[in-house]
Amino acid sequence: MIYHNLRKVNDLAKVFGEFYSDKMNIQEVAKKAGVSIATVSRVINKTAKVNEETKKRVLDAVSELGYLPNAMAKSLKTNSSLKLTGIVCTDVTDFYYARALSALERELRKRGFETLLACTGNDIEMRHKAIYGMLDKSVDAIILVGSIFAEKNPEHIKRAASLVPVFIINGIVNVPNTYSVYCDDFNAMSHCCQKLSNDGRKNILYIYDSDSYSGIQKLNGFNSSKEKLNFKSSVVKCEKHALVGDTEQNITKALTENPDTDAIIASEDYLAVIAQNCVIKSGKISPKDVAVIGYNNSLMAEISNPKLTSLDNRIEEICEKAVENLTLVLNGKSAPVTEAVDYKLVRRESF
Repeated sequence: MIYHNLRKVNDLAKVFGEFYSDKMNIQEVAKKAGVSIATVSRVINKTAKVNEETKKRVLDAVSELGYLPNAMAKSLKTNSSLKLTGIVCTDVTDFYYARALSALERELRKRGFETLLACTGNDIEMRHKAIYGMLDKSVDAIILVGSIFAEKNPEHIKRAASLVPVFIINGIVNVPNTYSVYCDDFNAMSHCCQKLSNDGRKNILYIYDSDSYSGIQKLNGFNSSKEKLNFKSSVVKCEKHALVGDTEQNITKALTENPDTDAIIASEDYLAVIAQNCVIKSGKISPKDVAVIGYNNSLMAEISNPKLTSLDNRIEEICEKAVENLTLVLNGKSAPVTEAVDYKLVRRESF
């Protein structure tokens, strides 16, 4: 593919400077094991017999250095064409990310792509290392899952995009050779507020847990609607990954301080379910006394009691469209730089 001629160690070093390390290349493995590069190659590719002691030293060095053989170089040896996409996300246990990863892998597989996955946690340095680590593996493109990657200073994305196309799921970064497919969270949140206002709800509590690009868009949509629709409001920010008991305490405190609350919108379904439980524990009835709306339309919305009304941001459609655009770009065709996918409020029992 057209991007391969750029991805050499020297190109990476030039682009990433001090951020790039050649620690994981085959030369370092050879040096660590005290053998030749040819011996390392024979052990990895199993092309010739190597004595057990030498083999063990090489494999120990591979394990210690985290070396992964260049998949493209191996494919060239057999004259095959391996299409490789790197996917980076923060938390594979999150319902939203899990659905996104499942959809991405499925759609990429349909088109003959292999995938590499890096799960970084919330450490920003680990996110950066994962991005240029994918380049070291000779990927054809990188997909970043989640608006958390839409940083104010996207220097690492800019550097990566100078070598391969970068696709962002539900976030926008104004960098050449980056492509975004997203849900318009600002207007989606405004839509939820409008529906509650139409139902006569006058005092709305908003609960959120993230200051990511998506999180800020949702919050701005809520605040804009408050001014436009003239309802009373209160806002609670909960810590992401906090204990359920701590989140319950924060929400219960907000409901106690705002006893006239007649509606709740949460930025995530799990927050909405916790809020709904707090409402019920307080002796009120949902949705008669307090309507509740979640966000993401996850499995939690369907299994909660009462069943949760939730904003469906169409994450699977977002991923399908992203892979369509990725295929277009790698085939030398044009694709939209930014593309919004329609949202939908899925009504259930809580509103």
